[in-house]
Amino acid sequence: MQTSIEWLIESIKSLDKNLLNKIISIEEYDINLKWVIQQAKEIHKQEIIQCCHDNFTACCSNELSTKSAESYYNCVFKKD
Repeated sequence: MQTSIEWLIESIKSLDKNLLNKIISIEEYDINLKWVIQQAKEIHKQEIIQCCHDNFTACCSNELSTKSAESYYNCVFKKD
């Protein structure tokens, strides 16, 4: 399974290669880089939510919902 960080690195390498080979312009690179970063953040968020859900489920007698795990993520990590 590929982590969000591994996905981000591979995506940036691919963008860099496309820029160096003049497949995309600098402007396209910037637009795509912003999208890649947003996607990596979302993938990472889902990883944290899943981990939280899995760990709470494993250690608690009552199973927590994904919504509870997402609430935990928003409380701890969301700064907006």
